[in-house]
Amino acid sequence: FFRIELKGSVASDAAITREWDDVDAALRRAEAHFPQGVIKPELNRKAMDQEAIIIAITGSESARHRAMVDLEKEVYKLRDVAAVTNIGDPGRQVTVALRRERLAASGLNAAQVLGQIQLANQRLGGGSLDEKGQKINLKPVNGLDSVAELKSLYLAVPRGGSIPLAQIANVSEAPVTPVTEEMRWQGQPASGLGVVPRADIDLVKFGRAMSTTVIAFAQKNAGDAKIEIINSQPDFVSARLRELAISLVESMLILGAMMVLTMGTRVGLLVAVMLPVISLIALALNTIAGGVLHQISIAAVVMSLGMLIDNVIVVTESVQEQIDRGISAKEAASHTVSQFSVPLLSSTLTTIASFLPMLLAKGTTAEFTFAIPAIAITTLSVSWVAAVFLTPALAAWGLKPGGVREWKFLPSLSNWVAETALRKTRRLWLGIAGLLVVATLSAITIGQKFFPSADRDQLVVEILYPEGVAFSKTRAAVTELEARLSADDKVLAHAAFVGRSTPRFYYNLNQSPNAPHLAQVLVMTKGVKYHKQLMRTISALVLPDNPRIIVRSLEQGPPVPAPVEI
Repeated sequence: FFRIELKGSVASDAAITREWDDVDAALRRAEAHFPQGVIKPELNRKAMDQEAIIIAITGSESARHRAMVDLEKEVYKLRDVAAVTNIGDPGRQVTVALRRERLAASGLNAAQVLGQIQLANQRLGGGSLDEKGQKINLKPVNGLDSVAELKSLYLAVPRGGSIPLAQIANVSEAPVTPVTEEMRWQGQPASGLGVVPRADIDLVKFGRAMSTTVIAFAQKNAGDAKIEIINSQPDFVSARLRELAISLVESMLILGAMMVLTMGTRVGLLVAVMLPVISLIALALNTIAGGVLHQISIAAVVMSLGMLIDNVIVVTESVQEQIDRGISAKEAASHTVSQFSVPLLSSTLTTIASFLPMLLAKGTTAEFTFAIPAIAITTLSVSWVAAVFLTPALAAWGLKPGGVREWKFLPSLSNWVAETALRKTRRLWLGIAGLLVVATLSAITIGQKFFPSADRDQLVVEILYPEGVAFSKTRAAVTELEARLSADDKVLAHAAFVGRSTPRFYYNLNQSPNAPHLAQVLVMTKGVKYHKQLMRTISALVLPDNPRIIVRSLEQGPPVPAPVEI
């Protein structure tokens, strides 16, 4: 098992495809030099596909398999579905057990029976028809589609005539053995489907369509099986965007209230009105440029609010000040634009320049942080345009003499600041030195982490035995862990995957090769506040033969297999 990571400079889809083609060609060349008997290497280009929807199907084995196959067909009818993976289902095998006495009486032998079955099960292409310039593909009905059809298959016998296969053999269907992987949901055996959406779609809309499809299928066709969506990335995205949108509105309301409180009603309201105007224009330009509305872009707008408002405040206060001196509103606006347009442009460009290193950064990390400088630069640019072209017009229309609120303590506070800066320089420098010491100590003692943990109520538990351990022992350890989790009131639900990793339901999960000594458990908790306690409790568990237990919360940023890799 090799993990191959492309350089950050390989960014476009076409370049990525070319690089993987080169890797595949290199594997084919290397394969020619492998010793005889070595398994053919395979390049998994879908390793980074995210299974945004995970569906669990519980019930009897046959009911689960039937529901899984039928539901997969329904899911594929959705246009935004790129792929569907089967989870924990071993598949089905058909066994034809020949009866010796009846086989001998028919005059056939085993090879002849097998040959006739293979001949009847051939899948032949039907070609196509040209109907008034339209190509119509033909799908002939051939092959064997069920065990019942196989049982009723008539075999030609040497002495003439034919007999059904069921007359000389027992035909049965059963799961493929031996079992190499298993899915469990809430402590019960389950089958699952992982749904991979197409790229560049509205994930929230896709989630609604998937939920509607699954619910409708469960109501009509599930039979004895129970079908549940146990993880929905679109639901997490929708909730996160809703939280960030609320944070954006709250920030605007708080800033607007502060402006009204400190600058007066008219001036404050004019500045407050510009906040959503500039923010919405910036988001619209980001969308036109091909950006996507996600948590980083909205967080960048929230971060930019304090910067974008500065230009508007300067222009609005200048117009108000000149109106208070008796200058007409039109002249005040014109004079303000001529006086401040260049200085504000210089100030804006200086702030924009501070974001350029992050904007020009390359690599995997830069892919996650690109939206921050892109949104900040767009927002600052729009704020200057709005301050120079839109704000003066609104100020000339809406401001009246005496619109600025006077605070009695401000003159004395200003005098104290000036006196400290000009006369008591020693005290000033001591204060600066003290702040530097506090900042340095804080940088040393505070934990440092570039990407924060994901705010999701999910944990992933990995159970790892030494290689060579049987699948049954790993399953026994998972069963015991499930019992402990079910008894914990801080756990809402759990899904176990024995012999394999969890599906890649989160974008930066690391996948391990399927192996009988491996198991992973997805734990849904009642909240992030319980995670530290749960992680300590699960890590301290003693399972049969003491496997290694690793408990991880979901993290932001690029995939990291381990903090230190050797």
